Amino acid sequence: MNQLHHSAIDALAAEVAVVDCDGVILSQNTAWGTSEPGSPLVGDACGVETNYLRWCLARDDLLAPLAQELAEGIRGVLDKTREDFFLEYAGTSVESPSWFTVRVTPFHDNGMARAVVVHEDITDYKQLQTKLGQAQKLETIGQLAAGIAHEINTPMKYIGDNIEWLYERFNRVFEIIDLFEQNLEGTGPKKTWQQRRDEIDELYRRYDFHKLRDRVTEAIGDCREGFQRVSSITKAMKDFSHPGKADRQSIDLNELITKATVITRNRWKYAATLQTDLATDLPMIDCYVAEISQVLINLIV
Repeated sequence: MNQLHHSAIDALAAEVAVVDCDGVILSQNTAWGTSEPGSPLVGDACGVETNYLRWCLARDDLLAPLAQELAEGIRGVLDKTREDFFLEYAGTSVESPSWFTVRVTPFHDNGMARAVVVHEDITDYKQLQTKLGQAQKLETIGQLAAGIAHEINTPMKYIGDNIEWLYERFNRVFEIIDLFEQNLEGTGPKKTWQQRRDEIDELYRRYDFHKLRDRVTEAIGDCREGFQRVSSITKAMKDFSHPGKADRQSIDLNELITKATVITRNRWKYAATLQTDLATDLPMIDCYVAEISQVLINLIV
């Protein structure tokens, strides 16, 4: 039965070791220190009869804080000051990101305190979790799509209407300019300067030229406002639908909240009045941007 247990543990992909009350490794499975990519908190030289606690505390690399936390966790389990210990951590490779967990659980061997240390590669799980999160975001976008289309269509409609109006009005402006050129060049019938002035005044009155300047400025202003509205929606959609980075990023939380209100506007504008009271002195925060964006949208809708 003992051999069966050893064979079963050796068959595990996880890296498993048993340490005594001093933290010395008593036994290990085949994967310990030899699996690929393997936990960065397990080394090739960290085998049977190695004091795993000292090995962790001697680390002086980027993972030294995690190794120290693990050593304290193992000591706590062995001293019975904690029931167990669990830690999730990332690998050190930038080109090929990986994630691991370590769990420490106690057991007794003929009255002697022992602890089982299990490092497990959860990279596939984390990648699947990331894909699932992205799928959930796309599902949310799908649910909001009709409202977002309406939010884009409204400003686009008055942009189109204003452009059509500007097209017609500028044709009238060009007609007045053509009349000016014709009278100045004297290419038409002979006229007195008073007749030429009367023709221009008549065209001015017919096209209400004096009011045209203000109306053109207003129409262009409406187009700019509509463009900015569409631009803010599309930018918010682009940022929200982006998969995001695996690591935390420093972001402006106020900006995320504003984008969330833009994306969801069609869901709340008919049922509520949404007011934001954002702190102007809010510092940048480190967070998982994609996840926080999803939370904000879920809270609003």
